[in-house]
Amino acid sequence: MASVSSSSSSSIDSNKTIYLIVHGQRHLIDQVKYKLTSKGFKTEKMQMASLDHAGNTGEYVAMIWPPTNSKDIVISEVTDDLEDGASGMGAWATVGQKSTLKIRSRLISFTRQRTR
Repeated sequence: MASVSSSSSSSIDSNKTIYLIVHGQRHLIDQVKYKLTSKGFKTEKMQMASLDHAGNTGEYVAMIWPPTNSKDIVISEVTDDLEDGASGMGAWATVGQKSTLKIRSRLISFTRQRTR
C-alpha cells in the first residue's frame, strides 16, 4: 500500500480515489493536482467532486480553503460517521469528513475582471 505521511500519526492511502473541490475556481485544478502529486497522490485517482455523488467511506476529498483567496488544500477522509463533521452541499452533506492533512499552498487565485 502506497501512503502519504501527514503531520499526524495517520497515513493516507494514495491508491484510493480523491475528489477535488475548487469552489468554482476551475483555473486552480492543475495547481491542486500538482500539489497533490507532489505529496504522493496519483493523478489517475483524482476526479472532480460532484454534488450528486459523495465519495465512499475510506476515500478522500481535497478542498481548497478558504474558498476565495485560497491558501491551503485540506484533505479529509470520507467516513460514514456524521459526527466526524458532515458538511458541504448536495450529497456531501450526507457523509462525514475527518480532516487528515493540510497542505500549505500558495495557489495563484485571481479574480476575473469584467470586460466592457
